[in-house]
Amino acid sequence: MQLSCGSMALGLKVMSLFSWLAIKSFFKKVQAWCRKYWQLLLGLLIPCVIWLLTVGRSSGKMKEVLHRVQEDHKKEIDVINRSYEEEKKAKELAEERYTSAIREAEKKFAEENLRLTQKKKNEIKKIIDEHSSDPAEITRQLADKLGLQIVISDG
Repeated sequence: MQLSCGSMALGLKVMSLFSWLAIKSFFKKVQAWCRKYWQLLLGLLIPCVIWLLTVGRSSGKMKEVLHRVQEDHKKEIDVINRSYEEEKKAKELAEERYTSAIREAEKKFAEENLRLTQKKKNEIKKIIDEHSSDPAEITRQLADKLGLQIVISDG
């Protein structure tokens, strides 16, 4: 058992050595790549530095601008919501007005129809009273008044 524990420790040292060699090899490859493509790295680095210098100093202003944009957005949403509510209330009011106007018109029509019917009844009574002795004249007058045709059937 002691042999296996010792071999395990030796295995860890070997693995650790291989890991160190792998890491060292990786960094050598990175160094070689950087030496070959240094212009590309410099081209990427310059804009990053400029960006950090300009935005880094005005980050407070950027936060302020973002805060203002958020506030403006909230205000716009509030205006839209208020507009929707006002439109909804106006539509309900218009619907109520329409319903009441229809009721009123139906009520007036019923009253006028009743008045016309009563008026015609009075006229018919007057015709009958005036021409009570002449049934043919009553028939002719009623036909004219009511818009009817007289049809004489041969019975």
